[in-house]
Amino acid sequence: VFFLFTTLLFMTYPMDAAPQSHDATDVERQVFDYMGFGDATVLRLWPEGSDRNKSSNGQAESGKLTDKLRITNTEKPALLVYPPPAGVAKLDAAVIHCPGGGYRYMAMANPKQFIEWMHELGVTVAVLKYHTPRSKDDQKSLVPLADAQRALRVLRSHAKDIGLSPDKIGIAGASAGGHLAFNACLNHESPVYEAIDKIDELSCRPAFGMLFYPAYLAKGKDAIVGHPGLEWDRLEAGQTPPIYMTINSDDRSFVSGNLGAMAVLGRKDVPAELHVWTKGGHGGCFDKYPLAEFARPASRFLVRHEILPEKLLTVSDGWLDPVVQKLRKSPNRQVAKQPDPPMDLGEETLSEIDRA
Repeated sequence: VFFLFTTLLFMTYPMDAAPQSHDATDVERQVFDYMGFGDATVLRLWPEGSDRNKSSNGQAESGKLTDKLRITNTEKPALLVYPPPAGVAKLDAAVIHCPGGGYRYMAMANPKQFIEWMHELGVTVAVLKYHTPRSKDDQKSLVPLADAQRALRVLRSHAKDIGLSPDKIGIAGASAGGHLAFNACLNHESPVYEAIDKIDELSCRPAFGMLFYPAYLAKGKDAIVGHPGLEWDRLEAGQTPPIYMTINSDDRSFVSGNLGAMAVLGRKDVPAELHVWTKGGHGGCFDKYPLAEFARPASRFLVRHEILPEKLLTVSDGWLDPVVQKLRKSPNRQVAKQPDPPMDLGEETLSEIDRA
């Protein structure tokens, strides 16, 4: 297994180090240009010299831009931190966003749209650049999970510098990124890598999880029973963070798994909600109707769990209204279904083009 069980030397990574962006890689600068929010602050996850800064397949990190940007062969995993723009009242809350891409690449369209909404509310978004593609030996996706656990700790270590409350850092994700975010919610008390410095003394429990059409929660498109690659027995009332999920009813590969996950969360008394929309297939964010309506219940979820002040519900709805009106007038608002994504995380022949 690629560096999964590598013994890491103890390296210092000062918790009070100032966030940096001058050492961004060429691919990260490609992300900055695509996002259109200016340069992000780059927070490296792993100390210099760590094997975890290498790509999982030995290939150089790359980005491919057509109408959307996808990056893969991850080197130097990082958080790309986007604070709200000037003129917006900044809150002390943040969300780490895990892009989708079937664990083959990271698709940047969903986080770009997600940032626009969060910035309207004054919330900082940190896009997680985690290891893709997934190693064929990493059937439980523990290498990306290690990146997610470390990311939560690294952002907490910089919370004071960035003006955040350590207790208001959540995690979100789309498709495979939703699977990764859910995995982080399940395993916050079970680290999947050896501690290397003082940052690892911090908690990796997200304050909440927001999952957009999360993939691989069940094995098979008609399965309700949870995927055996997830640690379902770690769900615990009072310990597992509150979870918000949203999906389209015709996302035929993953809707059953989402329904099954919601049933398990309910049985375990974990605060959770699932919102299912009528049509739209897999993928999307604020570019699909009625999926874009997810923001209304999602903002109320964040208010209930004391991440957002209630007064921002009007702001969120006001920002969303013209977005929805434009989508409803579009003759192409309903998107054709895509080929089924792979059902098994171990399946190496991948047919899906993940547009998360």
